[in-house]
Amino acid sequence: MSWFRRVFLSSIGKKFWMGVTGVLLCLFIAFHLTANLVFFLGKEAYNGLSASLEKIPILPLLEVGLFALFGLHILLGIVLYFDNRSSRDRYAVYGTKLGGFGTWASKNMIWTGAIVLIYLGIHVRRFVFSEVPELNGHADYHGLNFEVFSSTLYALWYIFGVAVLAVHISHGFQSAFRSLGVNHPVYTPFLEWLSAAAAVVVGVGFASIPIYVLIKGA
Repeated sequence: MSWFRRVFLSSIGKKFWMGVTGVLLCLFIAFHLTANLVFFLGKEAYNGLSASLEKIPILPLLEVGLFALFGLHILLGIVLYFDNRSSRDRYAVYGTKLGGFGTWASKNMIWTGAIVLIYLGIHVRRFVFSEVPELNGHADYHGLNFEVFSSTLYALWYIFGVAVLAVHISHGFQSAFRSLGVNHPVYTPFLEWLSAAAAVVVGVGFASIPIYVLIKGA
């Protein structure tokens, strides 16, 4: 039981698993974004890729694993938030200072994470459980994007959601590596730069489709 407590319940153990889940989710986001950008290669390419992904035999298992990964990441985020808050309260009682530095993104990870969770719930509801239109007897996932983002209100909400996700990643990406022990004055500045670059790529990349649909439909 002591090893379980050390690996999963200690402060270091919780931060380690937070880092692991964060890196895995970043890999999923990179894959998801790459697949999304195939949209700009045209209907045939996008519908072909989507149909291929739908045919993966272990897709249901992968979806369950992804759901569990999100759940564990969220749970650890909430636990660490209250752990850190409790630590700050203890230092305040003893009249000492703790931290005080950090970016706006690092101080508001719990709130940007909560907004991203709401955004994901609506996003999954809108894309996964919607009826896909047909084109020549086949599912038209390309057309589904036009159908969904033709609603200006939903498109603006989606853009806001991915902007918040970008802010979350701007700190979460570098924080995940620090939690895994990758922290050194030589390469930490590079990780910070990489986090900022990843945030911009994710925000602009995901927002590009609704912006394209809004402009094209105007």
